[in-house]
Amino acid sequence: MKKLLFLLIIPFLSFGQFCNTISGGSFEVNQFVCSDNVGNDYYSFDNWFISHGSPSPSGLASDGNSGMFLWNQNWTDGINYGEGAYTCFSFNQGKCYELSIDVNPNLGFGEGNIIIKATNNLNELFECSGLYEPPNPQPADEIIQTEIDFYPENTFTTITVSYEPTINYNQLWIYPFSPLPNVVAVKFRIDNVIVTQVACENTSIFGCADFIACNYNINATNDDGSCDYPGDNCVLFN
Repeated sequence: MKKLLFLLIIPFLSFGQFCNTISGGSFEVNQFVCSDNVGNDYYSFDNWFISHGSPSPSGLASDGNSGMFLWNQNWTDGINYGEGAYTCFSFNQGKCYELSIDVNPNLGFGEGNIIIKATNNLNELFECSGLYEPPNPQPADEIIQTEIDFYPENTFTTITVSYEPTINYNQLWIYPFSPLPNVVAVKFRIDNVIVTQVACENTSIFGCADFIACNYNINATNDDGSCDYPGDNCVLFN
């Protein structure tokens, strides 16, 4: 009986994550893990996980003694390489959040974006695996994508954005991305990642917001992807 109970508890611990605060968002706690056969060093960060590449600690930080360094380059062969990291955070549908992050572009960096997403189903990269292509977790929702060259070089700038999820997510993912082939990689440091729940300015109503759909909700303010259309097992009534 005890063995059966243990087996039932394990899946709950694995898939029932709930995190309502960002822990380790200043990247102070990190340690060297290993090096691969081409000289890339891999680090672990307290309460953060590697989605791709080998993010490294940066001695230049806005809050404390360390930040996280990330890069991305879209090679002319059409393959996009880079680094990214994610952490556990529970974004709940119907709630509103404010995210702030300090960003510091490298001197002479290439053109590119910083992308921050709410996701589910990201998996931690195996240590020293050398996988540098960004994954494509689903579902995922973009919180912000902004051009990094908009911000001053070698200076930390705080980016603040409001976010209201349309479904529940349990991960916060940050990575750079170069949409066009470039010779110089986009590089920047991040620090002091904070997410707080805030009061919603407007009461959102989730539903089908497309008026040509069978189940169009005239009161819906946020489309939740639930629309059904004529021919898709629904009938449109006038």
